[in-house]
Amino acid sequence: MNSEEILRMHSISEEEKAKIGKIAEGILTIDKKPVKNPICVIVGGQTGAGKSGLMAYSSKMFPDDNVIILEDDTLRHFYPNEQQISVDFPDEYIAITNQLTNGLTSSLFNKFAQQGYNLIFHQTLKNTRIADEGIVMLRDQGYSIVVRGLAVNNFESRLSMIERCLGQLEYKGYCRNVTTSDHDITYKGMPDTLGYIEENKRYDVFEVFKRGETPDTPQLVYAKVNEDRPFDVYNIATHPEVSTQDDSFGFMNAKDAVVTTREEDRVSFLEGYPERIEEVEASPYLNPTINQQVLELKNLVGLNAVLTGETLLEQ
Repeated sequence: MNSEEILRMHSISEEEKAKIGKIAEGILTIDKKPVKNPICVIVGGQTGAGKSGLMAYSSKMFPDDNVIILEDDTLRHFYPNEQQISVDFPDEYIAITNQLTNGLTSSLFNKFAQQGYNLIFHQTLKNTRIADEGIVMLRDQGYSIVVRGLAVNNFESRLSMIERCLGQLEYKGYCRNVTTSDHDITYKGMPDTLGYIEENKRYDVFEVFKRGETPDTPQLVYAKVNEDRPFDVYNIATHPEVSTQDDSFGFMNAKDAVVTTREEDRVSFLEGYPERIEEVEASPYLNPTINQQVLELKNLVGLNAVLTGETLLEQ
């Protein structure tokens, strides 16, 4: 059975999508209330970068927990027979569940924004759609907007994807496999999208982070406050964990902060790489799909060593 046949076998009707949407909306809004001055935090980064940690950090802005966290991965769990699909068709899992999330995530985002809920919105930022459509709509609805990007090198995010999948296989018996090509599209697109958002001032507070000691304690490397929207900034400033003034940390702009921080992250990644890759290759849960991703990563890291003249630390 090829991928196209698998997709057809697990397709769902528009009526089913509508029913699932109502269920998801009801669950996500439990104990949540619209507010007079709503805030939307847009969290961006490639797959495997650690956006879940940045979302957890962003949740600290709302001590009363009155915020809806909206992301594709949560909505995938509402797909009929989702867990079994993960087990039987891990390579097609994303494509199958995209049949639901491609429309539902945007629909719920628009509905929640129109009602005035605080939002944390998970994005890859692979293109400027969120800037041209989502942020424009949020402003029309009276939102204050915090844009946060996570600068992580592609070596790190690709290895993190592999480690996460192996962990899921060990403890759940299945994993959500993300293709290398999907990862690379988001990795390449994010710096340009952040640059576009900054240049067009489609933010109230704009921040770039790198990974910290723990996932929910990222380290700020760039901050910008939109001086044209002081009222909104004042509204956001009443919440913890938000920048209230510009701090470039020596970078020219947000795109420079992402690109340079990624390069610095690559250097630190290489220090622990041999031990981590050895542990991955020794895993009893290593399957052909993951093994191919491991080989691709090893080739990429090896090519980098040749081009830069760096020597990987031997264990």
